[in-house]
Amino acid sequence: MSVYGASATRDRQAWLFGLTGPQFFMVLVAGFPTWMAIALGQWLALLVVLPAWVVVGLLICLPIRGHSAFQWIGVLFRHLAGAAFGWSRFQSKAAAGELDLGDAEDPEDEGEAGEADLPGILASIQIHDGPPMTGQTARPAIIQNHATRTWAATARVVHPGIGMSDDADRFRMGAGLTEMMEAATAGNQIDLVVVQVRTIPDDGTERDEWVRHNARPDEPEVSAKVNAQLEAMTAGAAVRREAFVTVVVREDVINKDAKR
Repeated sequence: MSVYGASATRDRQAWLFGLTGPQFFMVLVAGFPTWMAIALGQWLALLVVLPAWVVVGLLICLPIRGHSAFQWIGVLFRHLAGAAFGWSRFQSKAAAGELDLGDAEDPEDEGEAGEADLPGILASIQIHDGPPMTGQTARPAIIQNHATRTWAATARVVHPGIGMSDDADRFRMGAGLTEMMEAATAGNQIDLVVVQVRTIPDDGTERDEWVRHNARPDEPEVSAKVNAQLEAMTAGAAVRREAFVTVVVREDVINKDAKR
């Protein structure tokens, strides 16, 4: 689950009552039958066109996740057109047999095997090798989004949890998290901090490894049978959670520092 303010819209200047120019013009055009009914004295017709004008005005002005209903209708028609022409179908290069694996004799020609092959809007994402870490052979991955002009780095959170922690430890960990978020918001470089918690089925490998190292050979037979039955009953429903933190920065903010 990812929670962030992607659906929030910033305040902007507008012409009248928070409406933009096109919205204000479309509301006036939609109200033309209403004004005509008033001018001609057609009061029964006014009872029909006035609620219709209100509904059309709400569809034009009321934003849903940052877009009006008419914008969503346009998105729907474009999606249907893309599906009809086959533009929405995605097939990876590896599945189509078009993946360039490079030249085995030329070590510098790596081909496209190390590039992300993603569909749709994700096609603008490119993954780079980060700087080498001291004492480690692995390098962090730097994620570049060409569409939004952002750079990001994702780290996996390895933490035993707070279930066995006392109040002092919880307060200390909460204070540390608060200080980290305050430091992130104090500067102008970090644009977004995304915390993602993913729940996936547990294959039992970690538990089997723990049991192999901690099992006692002198365990009573009844206890061993009970543990085996409990493990067989709960193995199918066992899940584990993985947490990730992604820090996103805008390219225009770090552009000057990167050129130094």
